[in-house]
Amino acid sequence: MIGTSLLEQLVAFHDYKTLSAAAEHLMTSQPALSRSMRKLEEDFGVPLFERSKNRLLLNENGILAAECARQVLNEQEAMIARVRALDRSRRTIAVGSCAPGPLMDLSPMLSSEYEDRTVSTELRKEGELIPMLKQGIFQLIILREAPADDEIYACPCGSEHLYVSLPESHPLASRKSVTFAEMDGTEFLQVSNVGIWEDIKKAEMPHARIYLQKDNSAIKAIAAVSSMATFKTDISFRHYVPEPGRVAVPFSDESATVHFWCCAMKKDGRKYKDWFKALEARYGKRQD
Repeated sequence: MIGTSLLEQLVAFHDYKTLSAAAEHLMTSQPALSRSMRKLEEDFGVPLFERSKNRLLLNENGILAAECARQVLNEQEAMIARVRALDRSRRTIAVGSCAPGPLMDLSPMLSSEYEDRTVSTELRKEGELIPMLKQGIFQLIILREAPADDEIYACPCGSEHLYVSLPESHPLASRKSVTFAEMDGTEFLQVSNVGIWEDIKKAEMPHARIYLQKDNSAIKAIAAVSSMATFKTDISFRHYVPEPGRVAVPFSDESATVHFWCCAMKKDGRKYKDWFKALEARYGKRQD
């Protein structure tokens, strides 16, 4: 049986074209890689290379072998990921979300409902969540629309509304609401990963200048000595202390409100029956 390391070296040689470049990528020596290539030929029992005085090239056999090696390595990675996901699912409830807000509300609920399990959360692009749910990487996902998929059960899990936080001296601070159009072109401070809100802000305020910060504590520190606007949501109000000297004004645009759905594979329905009952009690049942 051909070892994984030899397959990885063959794929690297195919991708980098030369022994020196492949060896540098693999952090090994060129002579060691050359010996590995000879070992591969012995294992396959056919010539894989065309050799000249100063050049080593894959022949037709070698190209096919490299393509097959890549496929084997990919399948091996998928196998490991699936096994690890199964083990993790027995001890951990992994939740993927398209936005950070719902996780603030739902994570404590989920931990309370399943006290014997660890709850892990991760922000992901919306298009990645359903495939990762089906692969078993996540046991629950949070989307902004109920998927039209017969394999997935979806339940409403709340909504989130966007606000702008302004200094009390700002001309718009006394307003009951503002629009995205009015705030377009404004300078904002924002935490670096806000999920789907990022796409909404870019679409609605293409001329806004948004300066990213790693965490909310950095934003609070800068906002305390700056006139720059920041973003808030009704969910964040429940979890963070308001910044002194600032006023939160809601955006009135329809796109400033996002409704969320918690989803699981229907085949796992029995595992999360109590969870979805808790969601229905708090947010209402799905209306088909």
